[in-house]
Amino acid sequence: MKSSLLISESCLFVYSTLPVILMTVAPLFSTMSPLNPPKLPSCSLVTPYILGIFEIFSLQTLFNRSCGKVYTENYSQMYQTLNKLKALPNETLLFPGHNNAIHNLLWVKTLDPKNQFLKMKLMAFERAVKEKQFCVPSLMLEERKYNPFLRCNEKYFSELMEEKDPIRVFTKLKKAQDMMFKL
Repeated sequence: MKSSLLISESCLFVYSTLPVILMTVAPLFSTMSPLNPPKLPSCSLVTPYILGIFEIFSLQTLFNRSCGKVYTENYSQMYQTLNKLKALPNETLLFPGHNNAIHNLLWVKTLDPKNQFLKMKLMAFERAVKEKQFCVPSLMLEERKYNPFLRCNEKYFSELMEEKDPIRVFTKLKKAQDMMFKL
């Protein structure tokens, strides 16, 4: 049997099969609605390493160009979780629980307007939308280049947020995004 990895804000588990994970995670979301979001740690499913590729089904943890809401107000745990995901290979495919990619791209562009990779990704995304193509998954390599929540340890974001500690940089970025989008 192949194993899968479930990563949450506070723990790392290995389960033997996908159905076990679904049975474990599904009850957490059974009462979820837009008016009643779960007050539980975010979690992610990382599939087995097959043909040199991991896939992340990141639910509410990591989005394309963003990250999920920090329901527990424990920004340090979310930052640590994102760093675990960031450590996965470049070829890892990211499938978020939902996708606000265009909003996230435009917000990140305001934070990092000189990022050439981001500009190219925005043009590719706009073309994909126009041609009615899928915009997910993204690669972990790409996320490391333009997702600000995976770049909190970089000098650019440290100076932008006027903080040296990457967890404080992450916290300020996330609160700014939450205020912008009223998440």
